[in-house]
Amino acid sequence: MDTIKNTTNATTHAKRTQVAAAAAALVLLHAGAAWSQVASGTANGANSNAVGTGSTANGPDSLAISRGSSAGGIDSIAIGHNATNDTNAQYSIAIGSGAHTNDYEGVAIGRGTFAVAGSLALGRQAQAGYASSIALGDSTQTFGVNSVALGQYAEAREESISIGDNAGRYGAAGNSYNVGIGASSSLFVTGSENTAVGVGAGSRVQGSGNAAFGSGAGTWVTGNGNVAMGLNAGSGSNGSPITAYSTVAIGSNSLATQTAGMALGVAANAQAQSAIAMGWGATAGGTASFVAGGRSAGDNAAAANATPASSGSAATSAVVMGGAYNAAAPGAAVGASATGVNAVSIGGATNTTGAGTVTGASASGRNAIAIGGSDTTATTGAQASGDNAVALGRGARVGATASRGLALGANSQATGADDVALGSNSQTTAVQATPSVTLLGTSYTFAGGTPTAALAVGNRQIQGVAAGQVSSTSTDAVNGSQLYATNQALSSLAANVTNGTTGLVQQTGGSPGNGGITVGGSTGGTTVSFTGTGGDRRLSGVANGTATNDAATVGQLGGITTALGGGAQVNPDGSIQAPSYTLNTVSAGGTAGSATYNNVGDALGSLSSSVGNLNTFANGIAAGGGIKYFRANSSGADASATGTDSIAMGPGSVASGNGAIAQGANALASNTNSIAIGTSAQATGVNSVAIGANAVALNSVAVGAGAQADQGGAAFGDNAVARAAPQGTALGNGAVVQSSRGVALGAGSVADRPGMNGQAEAFTGQAVTSTQGAVSVGTAGGERQITNVAGGTQATDAVNVRQLQAVQAGSVQYARRADGSVDAQHVVLGDGSTPTTVSNVAAGVAPTDAVNVQQLNAGLQAQQQYNDARASQLQQQITSNRQQASAGVASAMALAGLPQPWAPGKNMTSAAVGSYDGEAALAVGLSRIDESGRWVLKAGGTVNSRGKVGASVGAGWQW
Repeated sequence: MDTIKNTTNATTHAKRTQVAAAAAALVLLHAGAAWSQVASGTANGANSNAVGTGSTANGPDSLAISRGSSAGGIDSIAIGHNATNDTNAQYSIAIGSGAHTNDYEGVAIGRGTFAVAGSLALGRQAQAGYASSIALGDSTQTFGVNSVALGQYAEAREESISIGDNAGRYGAAGNSYNVGIGASSSLFVTGSENTAVGVGAGSRVQGSGNAAFGSGAGTWVTGNGNVAMGLNAGSGSNGSPITAYSTVAIGSNSLATQTAGMALGVAANAQAQSAIAMGWGATAGGTASFVAGGRSAGDNAAAANATPASSGSAATSAVVMGGAYNAAAPGAAVGASATGVNAVSIGGATNTTGAGTVTGASASGRNAIAIGGSDTTATTGAQASGDNAVALGRGARVGATASRGLALGANSQATGADDVALGSNSQTTAVQATPSVTLLGTSYTFAGGTPTAALAVGNRQIQGVAAGQVSSTSTDAVNGSQLYATNQALSSLAANVTNGTTGLVQQTGGSPGNGGITVGGSTGGTTVSFTGTGGDRRLSGVANGTATNDAATVGQLGGITTALGGGAQVNPDGSIQAPSYTLNTVSAGGTAGSATYNNVGDALGSLSSSVGNLNTFANGIAAGGGIKYFRANSSGADASATGTDSIAMGPGSVASGNGAIAQGANALASNTNSIAIGTSAQATGVNSVAIGANAVALNSVAVGAGAQADQGGAAFGDNAVARAAPQGTALGNGAVVQSSRGVALGAGSVADRPGMNGQAEAFTGQAVTSTQGAVSVGTAGGERQITNVAGGTQATDAVNVRQLQAVQAGSVQYARRADGSVDAQHVVLGDGSTPTTVSNVAAGVAPTDAVNVQQLNAGLQAQQQYNDARASQLQQQITSNRQQASAGVASAMALAGLPQPWAPGKNMTSAAVGSYDGEAALAVGLSRIDESGRWVLKAGGTVNSRGKVGASVGAGWQW
């Protein structure tokens, strides 16, 4: 508005003071004061006014109203007890008891409010203590420039926005660019660029770039770049905060506790780095692991159609296949579990009757494989606890210390490193070193005398064993025929050996125990026979052979048969009973069976074949053959996971970034921690997330078929687009955001309007520095109502229709014609029922301009002066006329008082005086009656006190 200035004329200045005093008096009277209580203050500034005891107006053109108020700045206004504008507070306004502004264009309205340069404080004790900040509401505070705090006790740090009761409260110094919308949102935050939307969302955060959407979401977080969406999603606790970075938790009570983890679904839990838990209650506990699963529909209850109860992964790159079934109460069933790095666990658990617990296959060692579940009460499935261990068969076990162990067969057990337990119920024990043997006082050393692991086949023959090499370095197993040949040779030797030193058997000299015996040393022949007339002879006292051509003892052969197991033994006649091995087998089609073998070669061959069939079966799974409840049907190119700790699932899928995840046909995750889920989905930026067919995300999040986002934007909904709009948000199918930090809400909405960036607002003309894009809830021709909008309280708040109706009720409106059209030639003020005041009217200039009260008073005063002069002139004229009239009356009375003769023929000269209303007159007359006495003549003249002269002549006839 234009400023109405006073002249320096003392009379005019006094009248202006009277007007200000009258205005102040009206304010005080409205507050219940009496006229006698209105007092003038001290107005020291040029054209200033001060009304109220102790009030001062020191700034030029300033106004101070109420006791103790002070307006120190140019054109400043201070209204209220002790309201104060400091000297530097030019063009500022302080209204309310104790309101205070201390710098240029500050506005403080309300008891105890405070505002600095360009800031606004509105509400009891509101404090806008930083430039261009806004504090609206009871006890709101701003702690940084360009900050906005709205709501009781709300607080906002630099460049931050806090909306809601207690929003942003207790934030740390140095925080900036935080947004908290919702009661108690963003409490106790230390960090910048955090966003929280929802009651209590984003509280207790110590980090930056975190986003929380939903009541209680994203609380107790100390990492950066985490996203939480849903009731209590992504929230830690006191003593156990979320310390990870770049996690995503979507769904009520979902939780991702390690860096780059993702939990999607109600109560989903990603417990390891880069892990993904997808589905209601799913848990992923291993690095870069992926779990998709759910919970049973009827825990601890009888069910005709049982459903999988649990599946869990708690290790790096683990694979879990198999569920748990529980169809009779009380009981529990736990499905397959892979907790080791690169572990594979296949097999579920079924508990069909009675109380007890059944556990499925479990692979807890690194690179371990456990295949085989359990279906009996109080029983566990296959367990591979050692690193690189393999447990195949129901109840097969490889212990935690049995690295690289193999247990093949139901309830088989490998207890030591590199142990092999073949066949059901086979169990290895600790190996015993047998480096040598002593025969007849002679020690013989064995090759392989220090075993590194054990092979157990149970109480079985090892059949079909090929003849092993027999040499000093050979560690081959020997078969029964070899032992039989040896036995025959020994028998022949015993028959031909005799005591003594002559003949074929000769003993050389030497001390006892050191002499040598030679048999047939000087004769030819290739065999030695001990056969006598009574038949074959037993050769006893034979020392254990040590050299390759030494005889072996029954003791030595017994050690061999013990090693062979399978019931192999040395018979009393020296023959060796072949072992028997009953092995669990796996056919080419993956069908389990069993077979019995009587030699080690056949048994090992069967094992080799079974392992080969298992390998073929696993390759078939990898090639898409699938297993029960898991299928892949595609002829496309193989998936490629080249990034460290990356995962690629689906034909043609590529995960080339470190920690990247690509799931779906031709999905691409090409950068660090990027996630692409869906056919042809592309996540090409660091920490990008693209979910949905053909979704594209570059350093952003795109969720929905065809959704696209880049430059930190977010697009949620089919074909939603947030591209070329840095940090823009598009939420809804087909929603499009085209302006920086713009928001498009709802299907088909378009947000294309950029921030004002210094442009002037319509109506107010105030420049706005915000670069935030517009928030759009529709598009041209597809607008939406925004319903249930609370009434705005700050200058930048949205207003609802109720507020507009209130504004309309007190606004200036054009009149309307009978047909309802606007009559621009007539203006209606207020509701027409009561008078309306128009304030801040500039002085009219043109003939058709409206005039203000000052102009009207000046006109009235001039008119009054003119009227007074004219009235004075009129009064003087009236007085003069009255005096003239009174003098005339005196003249008339004097003329009337002139006597005349009464006798005929007589003449008379006479004089008379008259007086009336303070005026006097003198009359002189001449009269005559003729001789007949019938005619009378009379003439007279008069002069009065007004100097007026009169005369009269008369004649009469009497009879």
